[in-house]
Amino acid sequence: MFNKRKILALALVMCMLIGIFAFTSCSKKADEGEGKKTTQSNNQEAAAQEKQIVDMKVINGELWVVYSDKPDEPVNIGRVDNFYEGTPGLEFFLLPDGTYGVKGGSTYYLEEIVIPAYYNGVKVTRVLDNAFSSYINLKKVTFPETVTHIDNSAFNACVNLEVATLPLGTKSIGNSAFSNCSSLKSVLIGDQVESIGEFAFMNSISILNTNIPESVKSIGRDAFKNCGGEIYCEVSEQPDTWSEYWNSSSLTVHWGE
Repeated sequence: MFNKRKILALALVMCMLIGIFAFTSCSKKADEGEGKKTTQSNNQEAAAQEKQIVDMKVINGELWVVYSDKPDEPVNIGRVDNFYEGTPGLEFFLLPDGTYGVKGGSTYYLEEIVIPAYYNGVKVTRVLDNAFSSYINLKKVTFPETVTHIDNSAFNACVNLEVATLPLGTKSIGNSAFSNCSSLKSVLIGDQVESIGEFAFMNSISILNTNIPESVKSIGRDAFKNCGGEIYCEVSEQPDTWSEYWNSSSLTVHWGE
């Protein structure tokens, strides 16, 4: 009996010693773990504080950020993608020629829109089909000089659009591009425009006067139907390549002016 009691007592003491040792070991490891976490956190914060943005600049329509581990020794530069200088919310589409076309995207409720010259460092050259069609809040649009084509119905039924100064490098104005823009008072057609599509300005009744430069080789039917004012053409007579019904409302035309 005595031997059994002695053995039980020794076993109980051993269990207690093992428990105390295990607890001490766990506590020590936990303290070491917390110390490592604190050290790592401090190192990360220090690294973050050391790496600073030195400069930001726009290069050919791209936003570039210069940063460094040492502010007085800028060594790294990175490009920020999907950057452009223009109205936020526009949509851009890569075209076969490597340039971009633009659409209105989520800008429907805006009164003024600025189309950028570059998107991701690449030229924006077209306002695409139906890009801003029926954007009834739009009053003014600013084009960059990179835009060369205003495609079909791009601004059709923008009933509050008042100002649309086309870029000097514009080459084509598509079918119904500015039709039913009842508040549009004037459109400056540059001397590089070669074609004006069918119904291009039809029912834009507030247009006062329109100039057509000598560069225009073709005009579609009803291009100026129901427009106001008079038309001033640089050519001395109607070219054969213009539609017979380009001036279907018989507006007064001044040739050679």
